Amino acid sequence: MEKTIAVRGDLAYRLLLNYSILESYRYRADYIFTADKSAWYGDWEGRTILALVRLYEATGREPAFLEQIIDALGERLNERGYLGKVFPDGEFSEQQFAGHNWLLSGLTEYYRITGRKDIYKLIENIINNLYLKAETHYCEYPVKREKKDGGGFSGENSGKSGCWHLSTDIGCAFICMDALSKACSELNKRELLPLLTEMYGVFSKIDFAGLQMQTHATLSATRGVIRLYKITGEKKYLETAKRIFNLYVNEGMTENYANINWFGRPSWTEPCTVVDSVMCAAELYKLTHNTDYLAWFHKIYLNALGYALRPNGGFGLDVCAGYGGDFIRPVGEDMSIAYWCCTMRGGDGLAYCAENQILRNGNTFEILYYNDGLYKFGETEITEKTKYPYIGKTDFHIVNPRNDVLIFKAYIPKYAQNVSALKNGAPIEINSEGDFALISICENECDLTVNFDIPLTEIRADCPEYRETHIKLSHGYLLLGTDSESAVYTGNLSLKNAAKCIYTDESGNIFTPLNDICEMEVPAVESEHRRILFPYNR
Repeated sequence: MEKTIAVRGDLAYRLLLNYSILESYRYRADYIFTADKSAWYGDWEGRTILALVRLYEATGREPAFLEQIIDALGERLNERGYLGKVFPDGEFSEQQFAGHNWLLSGLTEYYRITGRKDIYKLIENIINNLYLKAETHYCEYPVKREKKDGGGFSGENSGKSGCWHLSTDIGCAFICMDALSKACSELNKRELLPLLTEMYGVFSKIDFAGLQMQTHATLSATRGVIRLYKITGEKKYLETAKRIFNLYVNEGMTENYANINWFGRPSWTEPCTVVDSVMCAAELYKLTHNTDYLAWFHKIYLNALGYALRPNGGFGLDVCAGYGGDFIRPVGEDMSIAYWCCTMRGGDGLAYCAENQILRNGNTFEILYYNDGLYKFGETEITEKTKYPYIGKTDFHIVNPRNDVLIFKAYIPKYAQNVSALKNGAPIEINSEGDFALISICENECDLTVNFDIPLTEIRADCPEYRETHIKLSHGYLLLGTDSESAVYTGNLSLKNAAKCIYTDESGNIFTPLNDICEMEVPAVESEHRRILFPYNR
């Protein structure tokens, strides 16, 4: 059934903000191949193609320069039909494999919406002449190696082990499980299953923390594992994905639900991983119906992805809050914009969130997240207006021309208080199913309102250094921070809510939600320094 989404409100603002920077000079055909100079063949251009296609689908606005990038690709291909160096037979570069993941993924999405035969041929060349050559060689990947502290914001070559040219972004050879599983699923490239099975056999046995594997590589590959479960139905894939995501939550997350770049090495956050994690959380929820994953989806989207988006539309890196400090801030200069990777992945992530606001299964509509928008499912139209995550009030206008019995399942977070609903202005009784309110709609047209109170809550810190001594303050799932050096939280939820989730204490110190950073002036972001952990003395 045809589904059309017209996102409005806050998420639309964020989508278009990111879209604007992705049409600046760094994301055009005469600049786009910059990453190839550092052996990340296919990475920059692939992430850009993927982001632009996904943003086009989420906003309906055609990209200004996408066709130029696609046309320029043909001039850059080597004799085997992919980008970069042709290594001797039996040798493989994990950075080339990682970079082409994004190119293959972007081209697969582009082919899906255009059906261009030349793009399909390019996809086949990448699969046959690059990836399938590695079949039977993934078992030689060195999952045990000497720990190194090298690797900057963008990883670099770190030598050769056996047939593999390695990267300081440890484990990035497995990132391509994402695009290869997508090609297997969406393009019916079943010939990839033996390679994917081999990759899974190695990946699933890795000691991620012990290897200090890159969290981006870990979760990108995990998205591939989730897709393998969807393709095969084999439960082992789902169980592995759940295990890895749980490990990430416990050992790879910061206090604002972003990531540490490598397990055991909290140097900085990376929005690429944040996007991976919000996708994994949502997909695991859809497969298990365990609302703990849905709560993670909200927390990550609001506080990690929300904080990473800067006022110019780029996505930036931050300190790992909770690891050596009780504050959060950008980690470098120029608002720490990762223009070479995270800025593009952020667009992909925002588009994913846009298409997963409301899910339909038959005549059941599942509201996973509240955001303004117009959603069309065949003849059924749903218009949504909300004040979430600041106020728990959402209005729906539902057009149901066939007078079918529709079931609305509206997510009610565990923190919610005083839940109520109105149909055409009159109170109605709410049935519950887990963390969802169930409401039946049989009218041709009606108005539905879902209400709940969002409390200020204290949350124990997650990171080991602060777990027993500090708390976080959260308005629902929305974390608060203060730039006041003198602010001392005295407990007992003594803050007053002034407006739009802006709280004050008795001394006049201001506590604001972390996701407001994209609305700040640039100088304010450059000097950003917000405390989010507070001593717990009771």
